[in-house]
Amino acid sequence: MNRHQLSALLERFLQQEASPHEKKMVEAYMLLSEKEATDFSDEEKTETKARIWSSIDQQAGGSGSFRSHPAFYARRSWWLRVAAIWIFIAGTTIAGFLLRDDILDQLSPIAWKEETTGPYEIKRIVLPDSSMVNLAPNSAISFPSRYRGHVRQTRLSGMAFFNVAPDVKRPFVVASGQLDIKVLGTSFEVRNVPSQQRIGVTVATGKVQVQCAGYSPAILTANQEARYNNVSGLLEVREYVDAAAATAWHKNVLIFHDTPLEVVLKTLQAHYNMKMTIGVNAIKKAATFSGAFNGNESQKEILDVICFSSGLKYTVTRDSTVVIKK
Repeated sequence: MNRHQLSALLERFLQQEASPHEKKMVEAYMLLSEKEATDFSDEEKTETKARIWSSIDQQAGGSGSFRSHPAFYARRSWWLRVAAIWIFIAGTTIAGFLLRDDILDQLSPIAWKEETTGPYEIKRIVLPDSSMVNLAPNSAISFPSRYRGHVRQTRLSGMAFFNVAPDVKRPFVVASGQLDIKVLGTSFEVRNVPSQQRIGVTVATGKVQVQCAGYSPAILTANQEARYNNVSGLLEVREYVDAAAATAWHKNVLIFHDTPLEVVLKTLQAHYNMKMTIGVNAIKKAATFSGAFNGNESQKEILDVICFSSGLKYTVTRDSTVVIKK
């Protein structure tokens, strides 16, 4: 909703022409202007809210009785003012309260971000609540730029290891394929790789609830795993797995398994933002490399390993260009 639309909404309310839903929108604006930035200046917000309070007073019985009542001045905190608005313009229905965040999203939508990884890259991501995510190769995760409401939501395609910041009041939910994974504070891995035809959740620490349509929620604790088969539609819970071994990949930064050597070098070049030239016929077409690097190694150490195991040599020029040759 833009500034013009919001102005029109507030004007309809002041003229007592607003629908019940629009009245809830006005309540949401009052809450939003107390908690978050809006398109209106402080002066405009103060004037608009004064007019709204005046209109509320008239709807309540008029003549300033509401604002002049001693109890009004004893209840100046924003949440009590919002409660007063609900009494006069939206009622006290539970449904209206539950819609508050949806209304706020219409008034001031929160942008979502997306992070992706390349074929041989692992990326560490910090979410708005300080939760940590290690995103596996060929994966994507999306999340709000900041969290609002009672749930911290994320969406995952591919594989990731989560270390969730505890927050009892706001569960952390990962939507991935047919599964919704809900936690308060724990560490776990989610795998949703299309080529594997299954979605898996492995818990390293804490407790996780796995929800799947047609099944009762499954509660997993450390060293337990849930697997959903996209083909058969079956959900299986494994009582014991070695979570440390199953999720060890997230400690590595780069992983290669029988990867073409030229791709390995180009991935290294992009990952470390290094200048590199590869000599003509330096790399055989069938040459591959397998290995993992965890971020503690320097560029020189990684190049030493790759070139030594592949029968190559490298030099570094004065402008820091790495030259690969036989």
